[in-house]
Amino acid sequence: MPPRQRRNVPATGGGNKKNDRVPVAAASGLTPYLLIYLGTGVVISLWSQRITNLRFFSFEAHVLPWVKFTSSLCTGVLMGRGVGLFRHDRVTRRQRTLMVIMGLLETTAYVFFCLGFGFCGAGTTAVILPALGQILTAASTRFLLSKRLPMMKYAAVLCVTVGILSKAWDVDMLGGGAECLQGMLCLVVAATCYSLLGVSYEALVSTKGAPVPSHSHIMLHSSIIGTVLSSAYEVIYVFPRWNELIQQPLESSGVPASHAILMVAVFGAMYNVHTFAQGLVFQSDGALGVGLANAVRGSIINVAASLLFCPSHAHRIHDCLSVTSLLSGLMATTGGVMWTLSGSVQHYKEAKNHSNNTKENQKSQDLVDKKEKKQ
Repeated sequence: MPPRQRRNVPATGGGNKKNDRVPVAAASGLTPYLLIYLGTGVVISLWSQRITNLRFFSFEAHVLPWVKFTSSLCTGVLMGRGVGLFRHDRVTRRQRTLMVIMGLLETTAYVFFCLGFGFCGAGTTAVILPALGQILTAASTRFLLSKRLPMMKYAAVLCVTVGILSKAWDVDMLGGGAECLQGMLCLVVAATCYSLLGVSYEALVSTKGAPVPSHSHIMLHSSIIGTVLSSAYEVIYVFPRWNELIQQPLESSGVPASHAILMVAVFGAMYNVHTFAQGLVFQSDGALGVGLANAVRGSIINVAASLLFCPSHAHRIHDCLSVTSLLSGLMATTGGVMWTLSGSVQHYKEAKNHSNNTKENQKSQDLVDKKEKKQ
């Protein structure tokens, strides 16, 4: 009796010890890309705070969102990422619809983030927004995606919740007032949009029968939508009110127009470097590296913004560092690290179980083949 054809067995694991290893980004330490990503994120927040404090344009002008999306679009086109963008055979109709939704969500989220940033400042925003994002991500993962969360993620949510409440109490005790309350509400809207953005991305990558678009492809779509919407806002709303929203604030600030333009241009350039570094971190350290950098960044910004801007803007005393503010930042950072590491551990266990199952299947198949050969 001739032996039957050997069935194909997935090669993942397959007894190869080299392939059985599951890479963990943190094991390799801090890479240069990770440090660049972390550093540019901190510098952008502090630079944005400097621009906000100078007040050489009105919040209603939404200059920074327009600069961010426009510079990202220009950089993407110059780097050649726009080649083939509008070819219909590259993505399905469902994927294209999801990317449009993601672009709308990111644009809305960033606008409300800028409003919250302007009202609350860099330190408060750096603590509140990531913490809110983790809570809403946990809720959307559990109730919208119907996925179970490990206990470590629930502990992380508890940590960031304590961090948010202590930060809110600190702001209230230091006289943050209605302005900061408005800013926190804007941050809630931004965090909600970012959470829905994550849900949309899950739906995008899980589309069956179609290749997953690259990260740069998705970012370029978002940049196009953001540029179109923000440019339309500038033309329809800002330009007719140029004197009120741009000219008068610029004259009142005492900042020369050339300096204001230079500062905004530097912001756009730094944002592009930050985005480029994020892509490199994804390649070198994975999502774990990005998550850890984002978690640590909040505490760094919280302390640095207090040291740099508290003395010169004492009328916004909630920007200054206090014991409660420091503890809230540490709690939020601890929760962010726990959340990120929990995802890495869960991925490691799933990959290890898959590898072990593959080995068992391989052994079973080898036994069947040996019996067939004897027959």
